[in-house]
Amino acid sequence: MLYLYAIIHADAPLPMLRGLDGVVPFALPCGALAAVVSVHPGAAPQPTAEYLWQHEAVIEALMDDRATLPARFGTLLPDHAAVCGALYSHAAELEADLVRVGGRVELGVRVLMSNPERADAARGAGSEQPHQGDNAASAGRNYMLVRLAEEQRTQTQRQHARALAEELHAALAVGADESVCRVLVTEQMILAGAYLVERAAVAGFQRRCAALGTAYPALQLLGTGPWPPYHFVSTGAASERAQSLIAEVANERI
Repeated sequence: MLYLYAIIHADAPLPMLRGLDGVVPFALPCGALAAVVSVHPGAAPQPTAEYLWQHEAVIEALMDDRATLPARFGTLLPDHAAVCGALYSHAAELEADLVRVGGRVELGVRVLMSNPERADAARGAGSEQPHQGDNAASAGRNYMLVRLAEEQRTQTQRQHARALAEELHAALAVGADESVCRVLVTEQMILAGAYLVERAAVAGFQRRCAALGTAYPALQLLGTGPWPPYHFVSTGAASERAQSLIAEVANERI
C-alpha cells in the first residue's frame, strides 16, 4: 500500500523527509503532478498524536519551498496505477489549487467570549422560583414569565455574538486572499476562522489580529499557524475530521 501525504508539481526533487514510522517518502510522478507517498504495510494508521505530527511534518517540510496540497490523514492507495488514476481524474482542479495556494499558508483564529450575563440570567431565573404561598396558577404563570424573559435575553445575546463574530471575520479577511469561518461554534467560541495568507503577509496579519484583540478587550483572540492550507483544497483532499484532529494537537502551541 502507498500512504499519501501531499500533491505537488512534478518538477522539483524532494528534500530529505521522514514520514510515518520513520519511512522515507518519495515522489510518484503522474504527468505534471506528483504524489508524495511512502510504503505502508497493513491497515490505515490510527490518528494518534504521533502519527498526526509525522504526517504534518512531511507536509510542512514540502511547503518550505513549493506549492503543496495536503492530503487527508490516513489516505492509502493500493499501487502506482491507483495513485496516478486519482491524480489524472482531478488534474485540472489540482493544478488550479496548486496555483491558488502557492506561496501562501493557512492561519487560524479562534475568538472566545465569556458571557457572565448569561450566567447571571440563569441565576436570576433560579432566584425567581414561586413562593410557597402562591397559588398554583400564579406560580406557574410567574415561572413561565421568568423563562420567557431568560430565553429572550439568550436570543439577544446570540444575535449580538453572531454580529460581533461576522464583524471580526470581515476585519481579518481583509488581510487574506481567501477565508472560511464558522460562527457560534460553542457557547464561548464565537468564531473559528481559517485564512489563506501570503507568506510575506503573515506578520501583518498577526499584527491585525493583535490590534483587534486590543480593540475588543472583552474577547480573547487565539491565533494558530502557519499551517498547510487544509481548508483551501477544493477537491476535499483534507477532510474535516483530519483537520479537527490536527487542530486539537495544535492547541498545545497556543
